[in-house]
Amino acid sequence: MAASWLTLPVVLALALGCTVSARAGILLQIDYGWRTDGKIACDAPAFVEGAPWRRAACVDPIADIEDFAQRMDTQFSSNPSCHGIEFVRFPWGPMSIDKGAEILKRPHWLFFIVAYAPGDAEQVWKLGDPNKKSVFSGEGSPKEIVEKVCAVVTGKGGAILQP
Repeated sequence: MAASWLTLPVVLALALGCTVSARAGILLQIDYGWRTDGKIACDAPAFVEGAPWRRAACVDPIADIEDFAQRMDTQFSSNPSCHGIEFVRFPWGPMSIDKGAEILKRPHWLFFIVAYAPGDAEQVWKLGDPNKKSVFSGEGSPKEIVEKVCAVVTGKGGAILQP
């Protein structure tokens, strides 16, 4: 999953009516995973065994990941700590490959969900900095994830000194 998705289409401004300003702000590429990630997890018997919430989500794992993505988009778009961040959402949407590639020429942070688990209230995530020197990670609900990611990206949290 690491390099292949960088060249695929992206959707700008989370499809929630946000627009890109004339000035170049902090750019954050968001990747919630492939729409089939949930289906792959649901196909593993051990994943749903003893987990009724997962069995329920696995009835339609694509709808489950799309619901999670909408909740994440809402958090990114409404959380004041994300002010000043421009979002490029991958992989769903009508943006052309050329337009997405042009936008991603700018230095950008990269956020992604690691192996989406349908039905789980908390998901595992990673965040890479534009210089590819630091990787941040965690697990949480959409609200918890967004609070942490935006604090790191905007520099509102602590600073990690690099040699």
